[in-house]
Amino acid sequence: MIAERQGHAEMQKILQNTNMVQSTAMHAASSTALGSGVVAAREPKSEVQARQNGKEKVERSARPMQTIRLLTWVDAPVERCFQLSLSVALHCDAACVAGEKAISGVTEGLMGPGEQVTWQGKHYGLKLKHTSLIDGWRPYSYFRDVMVDGVFARFEHEHHFAAMDDGTRIRDEVRFSSRLGWPGRLVERFVMRRHLTAILSQRNAYLKQVAEGEEWKAYLLTDQEIDAARVEKR
Repeated sequence: MIAERQGHAEMQKILQNTNMVQSTAMHAASSTALGSGVVAAREPKSEVQARQNGKEKVERSARPMQTIRLLTWVDAPVERCFQLSLSVALHCDAACVAGEKAISGVTEGLMGPGEQVTWQGKHYGLKLKHTSLIDGWRPYSYFRDVMVDGVFARFEHEHHFAAMDDGTRIRDEVRFSSRLGWPGRLVERFVMRRHLTAILSQRNAYLKQVAEGEEWKAYLLTDQEIDAARVEKR
């Protein structure tokens, strides 16, 4: 418990100080240039931003990623399990401990291919946002969501569904990495991994409970009505 509290405190400190570190580094670089009497010509902001974005993407893709794999057996049809995994309402109810809610993008109904949703919840004592995009889609066997904005350097979640004789096998595979160097890798292994595994296990347990009982009707029938209304508005 002591180690876990220390890990959470370290995680909170890292998240709060990220902007401070970046600001200090920029100030130091500026002071060095002025002290040497050499002032570089300013590049257009658009070019600087494009180069920085490209460099950041390369650095992110080169970092090793932590992987979490979970298996869940559900005594329910694969179509039902697939759709429940896409329900915004079910996700929020399953993550009620963290107070998660959808604040932009698809905020109700079922998520679909190419759609984004921004979640907000309290993690590590901080109110954090996570925007994900569904960029892989094979009903009713697979979909993938990836982070497009949030606290991670990279975050990918693959959802696999397989119809079995006794129901459905759900396999989750999550890969993630932090934004920092070696301190971030320690936090990934000893704090983030444990926290994310707990969240996923809780969500899957709730999905299993809903899918195997009668509660799924309240979720899917309501979600289908919401989706139909969204199509009409388009």
